[in-house]
Amino acid sequence: MRWSGINHLAMVTPDMDATVRFYNDVLGMELVATLGNGDPNEPYPYRHYFFRIGDANTLAFFEWPGIDTGEKKPAGVPAPGREFDHVSFNVPTVEDLLALRARLVEHGYDVTPVIDHTIIYSIYFDDPVNGAALEASVWVRDLERVPYWGDPEPVESAVTRIKERDAGAQPPGNPQAGI
Repeated sequence: MRWSGINHLAMVTPDMDATVRFYNDVLGMELVATLGNGDPNEPYPYRHYFFRIGDANTLAFFEWPGIDTGEKKPAGVPAPGREFDHVSFNVPTVEDLLALRARLVEHGYDVTPVIDHTIIYSIYFDDPVNGAALEASVWVRDLERVPYWGDPEPVESAVTRIKERDAGAQPPGNPQAGI
């Protein structure tokens, strides 16, 4: 199976208007679809909006008025009862990452300095409407050409995949390998 990105990541908001203002107006993610709320083609009793984050890749929100989206949790910090930590949006260049950081600061949002994660540079900030931990990242290492194996004690299945990749073998399920 070959994947081509994320069709959409579905999140929840208690306030779609504020969500549109943040994601479209501040982050610059174009609003590309609005479903539900009486739409005869999608008769949901609630709103479901989509924002473009790349070619055929979107971030979607369900508006459930009055929903408690829970306590805010910083990205990468363990918290019980969570299946989701944060979402990271890719930007094409370091300059774009710096421009986004400046834009967030200009609009009065808290944002971290640029963090060097060896393979990506990132900034972290929160969705001001539902409290979701967000990240924007830029790749600074071409993992297709030069993989990075930083874990000094990788799990057994990773060791096998690393050896296969380093030996030039196709990973299981790769359509280019005819599997």
